[in-house]
Amino acid sequence: MRAAVLSFFVNLGLSIALMGPLSIVGLAVAGNVAVVAQAWYLHATHAQTPQLALLHLLGGLGKIAIASSVMGLVVAAGWWVASRNLPATRLADAVAVTVLVVAGVLVYGGALWFLRIEGREELVALIARFRGRAKPEKA
Repeated sequence: MRAAVLSFFVNLGLSIALMGPLSIVGLAVAGNVAVVAQAWYLHATHAQTPQLALLHLLGGLGKIAIASSVMGLVVAAGWWVASRNLPATRLADAVAVTVLVVAGVLVYGGALWFLRIEGREELVALIARFRGRAKPEKA
């Protein structure tokens, strides 16, 4: 409960302080800082409980940072190409954004898969279970 209250007040204070100078970006920054403050508080107060400590997440965090960077580069390059080769219309922008969102998801997922992110086996098992349910039953 204390962690949630801390997060709320950090978010509220930073939102008020940053929404003027940074507009919507300030609200996003405030929300992210509040999440980090909450995670830090939980880690600091539960460091003696190994299951609640955050240190085991560092390896996965590094992989996520790498995958995010690759995705960002691909999407930025795609937007650069699209903005120079497509007509300046709302439809063209909507199509480009849609294609780039799908490409970003695929690149991010592929990069995490390539980097052997923890949880891959669970995803494979979930997909296999879903496919087993989706198959029509034979009479």
